[in-house]
Amino acid sequence: MAIAYDAVSVGFANPTTSLTFAHTCTGANLVLVVGIKEISAAAESVTGVTYNGVAMTKINARRIGDNARWMSLWYLINPATGANNVVVSLNPTSWVRAHGVSYTGCKQSGQPDASATHIDGAGTADNSALASIADNCWHLFIVGNGGGTQAAGTGTTLRGTASDSNIMDSNSAKTPAGSVTLQATYGSNTYWGDVIASLAPYVAAGGLSIPVAQHHYKMMRS
Repeated sequence: MAIAYDAVSVGFANPTTSLTFAHTCTGANLVLVVGIKEISAAAESVTGVTYNGVAMTKINARRIGDNARWMSLWYLINPATGANNVVVSLNPTSWVRAHGVSYTGCKQSGQPDASATHIDGAGTADNSALASIADNCWHLFIVGNGGGTQAAGTGTTLRGTASDSNIMDSNSAKTPAGSVTLQATYGSNTYWGDVIASLAPYVAAGGLSIPVAQHHYKMMRS
């Protein structure tokens, strides 16, 4: 089963200790990812993220730029379908923007396939590479800069409304497994940071994709 984009959502508050916004998941073999940018000089202030009351797992976090901004990426396997709330908890109070994005056709264990963090100084783009482990993975990242509306660069698709932090992805499967570079662009004289991950596709029991497994079953019954 191939991975496919499902839906995106965005929430913002300043300042707050709890950000709530709705996200709607539809389809099968879902994975929900939430990317967060916060301004918290002392330390990362996000203490947890839930969806429909279920705790999400942090993939990684990265301080960027002037050491006052943090990027983090969280995920949940098999999230509830329908419209439910994402809740981001923070301590201390912080400026925060969060982006939710869900994908169908994802493996229902062992996610993410791979992950890394990346930081850049001043420049016109953030280029972040990650090598996938499984075949047919999708790559995505939460990317932030010091300010200004980003755009998606080469081989990269923006999800949601452009701002100074965004969820972007490859919008395609990497086969065979290997390195994929995602790119965000913006003017110049700023700084960048991101958390990047790859998601592995769902594979039916016995290591066969759903269409192949169905073909083998029909052959056995003929």
